[in-house]
Amino acid sequence: MSHSLHPHTNYPSRQAPPAWRRLAWLVRLFWMFLVLLGSSAWAASSNLVTPLEPNHHGLPLVKVQLQRRDGDRREALMLVDTGASISVLDQSVASCFWEADPASRGQAGWVRSASGAPVPAQAIRLHGIECGPISLQGPSAVRMDLGALNSTLEVPIAGIIGMNLLARQTFRVDFRGRAIQWGAGPEGAYVQELQIRDDRSAPTLRLEVAGRAIEATCDSGATGFLELSQADAQGLRQCTRSQANRRIIDLQGVQHQASFQMVSGQVRLGSRHWSEPEVQVGARNILGVQAMWPRVWFDFKNNRVGFSMGSDRGLESRPGDGQTF
Repeated sequence: MSHSLHPHTNYPSRQAPPAWRRLAWLVRLFWMFLVLLGSSAWAASSNLVTPLEPNHHGLPLVKVQLQRRDGDRREALMLVDTGASISVLDQSVASCFWEADPASRGQAGWVRSASGAPVPAQAIRLHGIECGPISLQGPSAVRMDLGALNSTLEVPIAGIIGMNLLARQTFRVDFRGRAIQWGAGPEGAYVQELQIRDDRSAPTLRLEVAGRAIEATCDSGATGFLELSQADAQGLRQCTRSQANRRIIDLQGVQHQASFQMVSGQVRLGSRHWSEPEVQVGARNILGVQAMWPRVWFDFKNNRVGFSMGSDRGLESRPGDGQTF
């Protein structure tokens, strides 16, 4: 069998791909780079842990970095408060860390305390603040007197981290382990929907107290279990409890109360309930940190919250300390 060669046969030469195809490859490589960069950033943020500073109220106190006008930073202690619509700076903090908000035009402002009473405040802007994944320049805040709260704490706080900074964040507060893990998942928590109107609104939760449906603010700055407004408590079975060392801590001051009203009945959240809840009659509907103990998970990106469940599949809570903030 013979083979013949054809020296004059022309084979097609390998040509460079057209410009549009090269551009498509560049775009694809660019998107792959962004995906990898985003994955790395997410992994880093999900591993960020901020320690909680010990205090006998059990409130989530954290150390933050406040930026001065010249760019230098100083460490400060602040309260992570999901019940505060806007962040707060104590009036004792030096003016190099803040400036008056130009939009306020120098006019005096007011904020409402937990009791609903107006408290004078000044609209300001922080030069900068860092806490976990939160790193902002010029965020809005109000400047006011936190002396009442600080008089009850072992170490005074410089301010409050409110919902205008916490919006769009996902984190788990581990009160028992004394840490906030940013970007963490619910990990077996009982997850329910939150109602949040906008980035400056405190989150609310639908509960059932003694068979009555209510909405309560999910407030990590409140030490109690559940406070029920007088209007929502009306008609429910109540009892009077005496407690000599009970204090009500408000932005207006510290009040001592020898007796207070309690509501009897089960507190349900969806298909779960808390055992032996302490429901006090007060000014507003507020679910506090005793109901969030030992861990609570917040997902303000998707408006969700997760509570810890006990061995009986009921919701866990912490016994009260006779004080309310």
